[in-house]
Amino acid sequence: GRRIELERDVVALAAALAERPDEPSALLSQSCALTARVARSWHAQAIGERASPEDIAATHPDDRRHLGLLAFLLGEAGLSIDAWRDVSLAFPADPLADASRGELYLERGEPELAYPRLLRACDAYPDAGFLVVELADAAAQLGELEVAERLLARAETLPLSNDYDGAVLVRADIAAGRGEDARAEELYRWMIDRYQRTSPYEHYATFLRSRGRLGEELAIRSRLFRAYSSVGEFRRKL
Repeated sequence: GRRIELERDVVALAAALAERPDEPSALLSQSCALTARVARSWHAQAIGERASPEDIAATHPDDRRHLGLLAFLLGEAGLSIDAWRDVSLAFPADPLADASRGELYLERGEPELAYPRLLRACDAYPDAGFLVVELADAAAQLGELEVAERLLARAETLPLSNDYDGAVLVRADIAAGRGEDARAEELYRWMIDRYQRTSPYEHYATFLRSRGRLGEELAIRSRLFRAYSSVGEFRRKL
């Protein structure tokens, strides 16, 4: 229906912005005026325009929803969360917003906010194994190690579960939670060496801090900074 068409427009817009087309905002309907306005700031090679809370609150629900999706696809986590503030965990459910916002909260180190959103998304998309892995990640970070293990076992039976070997990172956290430090470090280092992602660094640094190994934690965070300080959302987080 209309919602699917708009989602496709936003995905096309995000892809177009990556290529810097002449007028990417023309891909959006008039009902998404705020999303189109923010898109023009990306087109101008500016840092993504931060729509104010007042702008977001005053615009059409479809516009808020698709601004959140555009920001998510372009790595603007803060703007995405702001735009989806009244969408995720709303009724009726919006599984796309729940899944995406849950992932953002997970990446920001807020598993208590990620878990309920990912749980609803898993109910809506029961075959999406990568969402179950992310739910297991949130559970492990909350100290629910048995829940995390059960979720990983479930993910192994589902398609689309091998999302950057996310299950390996969850197993590292489970090992750390059980005091199996050597195994945890082996898995953290394997992930860092294999994938260009921030999350293995963050999880490993958190582990090192929990063990009082502050010098090693600083070394990992310094390595993370050198690798990712040019990425907009990560730079603002720092």
